[in-house]
Amino acid sequence: MCFLCKMTARSRLRSPSCSRSEIALVRATHGLCWPRWTPSRARGSFLTYWRDPVFGAIGRRTSDYYEVVQYDGRGWGLSQRDAADFSMEARLKDLDAVVRATGRRRLALYGDEWSVPVGVAYAVQNPGTVRHLILDGGFARAADVAPWAQLKPLVELCRTNWGLGSKILADVAHPTRAADDTTAQRLRNIFKECISGESMAEWFAEAYKMDVTDLLPQLRIPTLIFHRRGDQVVRFALGQELAARVPNARFVPLEGMDAAPSAEQFQEQLQVIHSFLRPRSRGRSPLAASVSRAETSTILFTDVEGSTALTDQMGDAEARQLLRQHERITRQALKAHGGSEVKAMGDGFMASFGSATKALECAAAIQGNMAATEVRVRIGLNAGEPIAEDDDLFGTAVIVAARIAAQAPREAIAFLQPLGDTAGMRDARAPLASLDAKLRAEEIWPVRISS
Repeated sequence: MCFLCKMTARSRLRSPSCSRSEIALVRATHGLCWPRWTPSRARGSFLTYWRDPVFGAIGRRTSDYYEVVQYDGRGWGLSQRDAADFSMEARLKDLDAVVRATGRRRLALYGDEWSVPVGVAYAVQNPGTVRHLILDGGFARAADVAPWAQLKPLVELCRTNWGLGSKILADVAHPTRAADDTTAQRLRNIFKECISGESMAEWFAEAYKMDVTDLLPQLRIPTLIFHRRGDQVVRFALGQELAARVPNARFVPLEGMDAAPSAEQFQEQLQVIHSFLRPRSRGRSPLAASVSRAETSTILFTDVEGSTALTDQMGDAEARQLLRQHERITRQALKAHGGSEVKAMGDGFMASFGSATKALECAAAIQGNMAATEVRVRIGLNAGEPIAEDDDLFGTAVIVAARIAAQAPREAIAFLQPLGDTAGMRDARAPLASLDAKLRAEEIWPVRISS
């Protein structure tokens, strides 16, 4: 389960998979750090989930450590509601449209329950993009979940009495929460408000055809599989069978009966996810690791412009040679100006400095040297007190720096005006843009380095 809610970050995408030639999808991004998670579908609207006291807490916890991309699948939530095609092929094209829109070449893909087969198929088709696969409460063949004769009456009920159908779906998926009237009604509303009964029936009919059994042996990426022992919808044995068919998969049994965990249960699950995605942390998790508030630092982000298009045009090998120039120049500048490399992200860097002046001098050196190459970068700077944890930095100071870099013009260095004042830089030109008012009220100021 992944949760994103920043409506200011939403985008409408066009996927060429609908029978009418295109379909509108809505996605959103929340949080910061690599790796990026992209769910293969979101049951309900991500806004509805984010406002939920249980699911919202899980989402906020996840986005403290990872940049999360979530989208409403066709027929759901804020995406196009009158979709007619819910086939596996159509859902794969939708997922690919979302992945391409993120501009990232590497990501960790998460799929839960009925989205697991979609995640498996996409990972097999895109091994260079999907670097880690996380599957939760899923199966390989939908027909193994229950005979169609048992599901058909429920599918027809969705068409004829969606109020009752949504109640049954929510109560079956979350049996321990069904006794709590307030919680149960909240879960029922998620179904009822986010999709029509007719679309739900069509979705189920197509989902029942999914079978990725033959694809499982083709998975050659690290795969983590969760399953709850008391799962009332997808039997625990189906999760075990799924894991047995994936080469070198890691299977983690969980306690519980509900399809979605409580916030407390998910904290334990997040520990496993963290060690899976970051093996160099040697098992330390964001929950168990020592966390400290760093002294005031200046955070620097570099971002290679058009990195995805570069790869598409030149191919992986030639594009990689160009990106190595960016890596070499950036690391040389960091060494010369006392910067500390926090992480390299393929098409960008994150670094920290004890001095705003040194950070700006380093940024100027990077841009000056990059001008002699075919690669163009944008750089964002921000000063603050980040949270230091497991050789990484988190917190608002880091998030703001990343957003500034994303808004910087081509070949420019962008920063908030107070940082420029601290470093003794004044720029009389108009500010580049206003940052999210909920986060910081200052304006972003760009500086270009002349050749």
